[in-house]
Amino acid sequence: MYKLKINGVLEIEEPLEKEKDYSICLKRVALKDIVTRENESGKTITFITENQDIVTLVSEDKVIIAKPTKYSQSQALRFAIEKNWEEQLSGSGLEKEDYYKKRIADLINIEGEIRYK
Repeated sequence: MYKLKINGVLEIEEPLEKEKDYSICLKRVALKDIVTRENESGKTITFITENQDIVTLVSEDKVIIAKPTKYSQSQALRFAIEKNWEEQLSGSGLEKEDYYKKRIADLINIEGEIRYK
């Protein structure tokens, strides 16, 4: 079985109505991770994505444009490190999360050296 998980928070300029159904049109998402789980029912692969652009919500009588909220500095740093791994090290045998942890440790060590000199 395949599953799709979409992460992200959007800002909308008007409230949604509880009684209405909405179609959601995503312009662009980034694949952040693939998680494989096996149990007695079989294997499930979940594709974890994150919204990267505007989203259109369409109801019977209106269209609402939603914009992603800005990321915190720590989120932006994680995305930059993960993008660097994807562009330069994907397929090298070094896991993305291990690379992230190493880069963060390196940054903490550099900051400590600068601060305490």
